[in-house]
Order: sequence, then structure tokens, then C-alpha cells
Amino acid sequence: MEKATILIVDDEENVVRSLSRTLRDQYHVLTATSGEAALEIAAREDIAVILTDQRMPGLTGVQLLERAKKTRPNTVGILISGYSDVTALMDALNVGVVRGYIPKPWDTEELRQKLNSAVQQFEAVINEHELLHSTTESVVQAREQMAEFRKIFDLVSAGEIGNVFSNAEGKLTAFTPLTGQLLNREFLDHLSDGFALIRENGTIDYCNSACRKMLALDYPTNAEFFSVPRLRDCAPLVKALQSAFHGSPGHAEFFLINRNGDKSYLEAAATPIVDPNKGNNAVIIVRDQTERQQNLAHLKGLSAVTEAIVQTLDFDQGLPLVLAACCEAVQADGCYLYFVDAQTKDLHLAGAIGLSAEMVEFLKQNPLPMGKGLTGQVALTGEPNAIVRVQDATVAYPAQVAKEHIVSTAMAPLRDQTGISGVIGVTSQALRKFSDAEIKLLSSIGSQVGMALRIARLLNLLREQAHIDGLTGLFNRRYFMELAEREYARSQRHHSSLVALMLDMDRFKQINDGHGHAIGDQVLQAVGSVLAAGVRSIDLVCRYGGDEFAALLPHCEETEARQVIERLQQRVSEIQIPTASGAISVGVSIGSATASQASEDSLDALFIRADARMYEVKTKKRLGQ
Repeated sequence: MEKATILIVDDEENVVRSLSRTLRDQYHVLTATSGEAALEIAAREDIAVILTDQRMPGLTGVQLLERAKKTRPNTVGILISGYSDVTALMDALNVGVVRGYIPKPWDTEELRQKLNSAVQQFEAVINEHELLHSTTESVVQAREQMAEFRKIFDLVSAGEIGNVFSNAEGKLTAFTPLTGQLLNREFLDHLSDGFALIRENGTIDYCNSACRKMLALDYPTNAEFFSVPRLRDCAPLVKALQSAFHGSPGHAEFFLINRNGDKSYLEAAATPIVDPNKGNNAVIIVRDQTERQQNLAHLKGLSAVTEAIVQTLDFDQGLPLVLAACCEAVQADGCYLYFVDAQTKDLHLAGAIGLSAEMVEFLKQNPLPMGKGLTGQVALTGEPNAIVRVQDATVAYPAQVAKEHIVSTAMAPLRDQTGISGVIGVTSQALRKFSDAEIKLLSSIGSQVGMALRIARLLNLLREQAHIDGLTGLFNRRYFMELAEREYARSQRHHSSLVALMLDMDRFKQINDGHGHAIGDQVLQAVGSVLAAGVRSIDLVCRYGGDEFAALLPHCEETEARQVIERLQQRVSEIQIPTASGAISVGVSIGSATASQASEDSLDALFIRADARMYEVKTKKRLGQ
């Protein structure tokens, strides 16, 4: 298998050499010592991943990736730096320029894992584009083929077959322009197309074996065309014949159900034969287009789902589009999608349409064990399945399914490069059998949906991580301020109360200096957990920077704010961090400010007042007041 190409960019040559030695066994490695040189390489090479330092002379790493994205939009960017600007990194993550960050000095295992994941993302996106291109080409080709078949029927309808067809002793005295062969009835009986000679009164003078099969005729028993109800009631076919009886060619496309209940899609051309001795007759040529129609429907359905996936890589927005396209592709009433949990191996509902809100909530609250019910069996075996007349014994939750009036269902596994990642299923409230072609289409959809939605989920996770402080799990400052601006504007608009808190750790520098940064990190994590648990669900909390935290309390009066402050101070004081020299406790100073309706007030001014009061509290502590 051909190795993926990665480009290493760093102005320190020893770093480039070291990374190249580490990675060249697994990847095709290219190197550059500046952003400008890297862009020249990217312009001529198909790069899967650019692994770049952030701080370099000339272009920074983020600037390099922004410019590279314009010519190589699928290339994945990763920063590797010991001095990376956190704000620049967050901005780059938010706009999709950077997929991840690796600190210097790097951990080789972490480096390989992140590169593997980045290469998988690159290859998955490329595969999606190729699949969409291939699917689109197939649809166009199928349409062109249908157009060619119609041209043939146009020739027939123009009367060229009628000119050579004769009923004299079953012999044809001329060459047909469609085959270039002298035809007789024996030859016609071996053709795959149906041929029939029908008089104006409906009498069938001749019908070859293919036509008898397609139209389900017991010729010569059914020697009267219009005596067969399914043919007499087939308006497009009757209209085409009547046109031929009156001297004009006719064309028809129609579905016909045979004795076995199978539906066929047929195309027929009728051409007039004017015989002074026998009156107006017609020749019909019938071609079975069922498989071609199914293939076209398959391709159209696959194309619609692919377009829904490619249209957006946002998981929350993309999933309903995919489910709706899948419903449309197989004419189902509902569609649902489960993902396999990597740890527990249970199936968790990711989304559904066509089911009641109560059913969706129930399924989300009750994960399916692997192998349980039809869905669990498909996840376990990797084989698609379909069933008519859903029975209690075949489903995991029969009572809930019965309330939804689900009668028929079909499902197929989702697949990505890790294997079976979930199940996609469709439901119908009608007594119907999902056809083999529909199940095949569902399986094809599952193969591409699994990969595409995995990418979308990873991108969603990256977006979330861009908003979260990696150490404490709280919002980072940038995202916190975005949310805070909205809350502030809302409080001003509705004249509702709003309190800002600024929090700073007491003697944190002494903890870092005396016990090391690892202990300092444990302190920050513990305080972050206390803050997250000590406020309401509507409150916003963030790590403001270093050992500073901030909070915003909507619909909170000053009295309530004082209670929150006391509660937080008490819980922080209860924190005990074990160290080599014994457990240590920590403290926090908190200042608050209440938003006013004054025109000169602003969110920044609110936090400045809270910050000033926090320093007043800190000063009083130092003075022992």
C-alpha cells in the first residue's frame, strides 16, 4: 500500500532531521525549513498532513496552513511547538485550519497517534469526494443509457419495424434496421425483447416468448389483448396501442405486476402496420427495464445521501439530512441510526426521523446491547436484514415498537476503517417487503455514512475541544466571553439581574515553587471541579488565565451571589492535595460586580469592577483583616 505523504516544516534543522528519522518508516516524508518553501512543495505535491512549527521567521505555522488550505483544502494541519500562541491555536482550530497540537519536546507515541488519525481523516475525505464523483458519473451514464434506449424505441415508433413485419407464413421478407438480420418467428422467439402483432380489435396474431413472459400472457389462450385485466387497465400501454391503430407511433413506460406479485418496469413502443386487406394493425416491442430502473434509483438514492453528507460535515446538522435522504431513497416512513460505543460495545441512538418524540427519547435512554433484537444482530454479524410483520420476538422493545405501528423494517451495518461502527435502519407502517435492491442500497449507504459521520463526529469533538480549557475542563476565556456577551445583551434587553465573579488562587505561586507544576496543575483541576459543581446549570464558568477563574451568573441578585461566593470559598477550602511533604489546602479570593442599566456600563466594565473587588479581598487577606 502506498505511504501517505507528510510535510514537516521547522526552521530548526535538527528538529526536522529528528522528526524525519522517526516517521519515515511509516510515511513518505518531505521537509522544509520555512513556510514559503513549504508552500512551494505543497503546490506540486499531494500532501496528506502538514506538521509545522508555529513560530518561524516569515510565515508562522498558522499562516502557512491558512495559505496551504487554499490550494490543498483536504490537507490536514497539525502544529508542533514549544512556544505556540494559545489564542492563535484556538482561532485556527475554530476555523478548521489546525486539527491538533503537539507540544515540544514531543512524545513519539502521541505524535504517531495524532498523525495516524490525521491521515485517516485526509483519506476518508478524499474517498468521500471520489465516491461522490463516481456516483455522479454513474447516474449520468445511466441516464445516457436510458436516452439511447428511447432512441431505439423512437426508431420503432417511426414505423421501421412495421415496414418489415408480415404475417405471411411467419416469414419476414426484409431486413430490420435494428439488427441487420433476416427475421422469422423462430428468431423472434429467441430474442430478449418482446414482439407482438395486435389487430385493431385486440386480437393477438403473434406474440414471442419474451413478450408472453413480460406481459404474463397465456398466448394463444389469451388471444384477445384487451381481455387481460392488467393490460386493459394499463393506461399508458393502451394509449400507445390506440395511437398506433390510428396511424401514429406510440410510446409507453409503466409498472406491471405479474402473477407472483413482483413488480416490473417495462418500456413499450407501438408502431402502425396498415394492411388494406386486414385493416389497421400494430406491432409492439416491449423491453424489461426493471433492473436498469432499480440501478438508476439506487444510484440516485446513493447520490442524494452522498450529497447530504458532503453538504455539511457538522454532525448535528448533517445527520437529519442523511436520514431524510435515506428515507427518500427507499420510500420508508422512518429512519434511525445507532453508533457502537467503543468501550461498552452497546448501541446508542444517534438520531431518528419518522418516530415519535417519546420513542426517540426512550431509545436514547435505553442503549441496545450488542446482539439484542434485529438491530443488535445486524451490528453483531455485519449482515443486513429485513422483515415483514415485525413480531415481538424479533425486536428489542416490542411494546414501544407496537405503539409506533411499525410493520416492516430493514437495516444495514455502518462501516468505517475500524469495522462495524453502527447500524442504519428504515421503518414502514405499511405491510411491505423491502426489496433486495433497496437492502443493497441501504448497505451501500451504510458503507459511506459510517465513514462520513465518523469524520463529522471527530470534527465536532475538535470544535468542542477548541472551546474547553484542556486542564480544568471549563470553558476557555475566548469562548466564555462570546457566551458572556450574549448573556449581557440579554440582561440589558430584559432588565434582568446579572452578576460577574472574578476568582484568583491564594498563594498559588508558592505552591508551584514549593511543590512543582504537577501539584499546581492538580490544584487547578480540583478548583475547576469545585467551581463547575458549585454553580447552577445556567451559570457560565471559565479558566480566565493562569490561576484566575471567572463566572457569570444570570438572573442572580446580590444576596444570592454572596451565598454562591461563600459556598465556593468553603468548598475550595476543603480541597486537600497530597504531596511528598503532606497534604496541602488552598484558598481563593472572589470579587463580584452586578450589572447596571447605565449607558456607560459594558461587559468589560463589569468584569473590571469584579476584578478590582477581588484584589481588594486579596489585599485584606494579606493584611490579616
